Amino acid sequence: MAVSYCSSCGTPTGSVDTSLSWTCPSCSHHHHQSPIPVAIAVIPIVNEGTFVGIVGVVRKTENSNQILLPDGVLEIGEDAVSAAARTVFEHTGLLIDLDDTTAVETYPTTDGRHVLLAVEFPPIEWDLFNKAVEEFKSNAFATDVLVLDSTTPLEYDSHEAIVSKTCAHFFRPRKHKM
Repeated sequence: MAVSYCSSCGTPTGSVDTSLSWTCPSCSHHHHQSPIPVAIAVIPIVNEGTFVGIVGVVRKTENSNQILLPDGVLEIGEDAVSAAARTVFEHTGLLIDLDDTTAVETYPTTDGRHVLLAVEFPPIEWDLFNKAVEEFKSNAFATDVLVLDSTTPLEYDSHEAIVSKTCAHFFRPRKHKM
């Protein structure tokens, strides 16, 4: 990204490479670009206690349909849990109780421009999930909602890593008492 001037001294910078950080050639002020925080909602789906998958969405663009986890940039003054719950509602119509958060994990992106805040919520029952999705489909702005598993190809590697980790958690071998 090229910046046309230094925000500290006003000196024109021309085509200085400002990919992540740079120093003004005139005043030596060091500038940093901070990553954009993105909340990602991780909602396991269960059917009578058995893991089915994870809530996913399809984001339609001009050129493709992107399959991913519900995600959204944090708004000013918003925390990761609130942003994740808001994003889930905007994309799926599901209402999430903010007090039910089970985990928040941080994932960097390969380009360094975003930091992903994966917020895990308690599992939702299959019947409730289906009912909410059916009701939400009548919304003119509705996003396609689907069930993801570890074999679903997603738009971003970071989303795939989060789904794989969540699926592994639900399928990890457990020791049974005899």
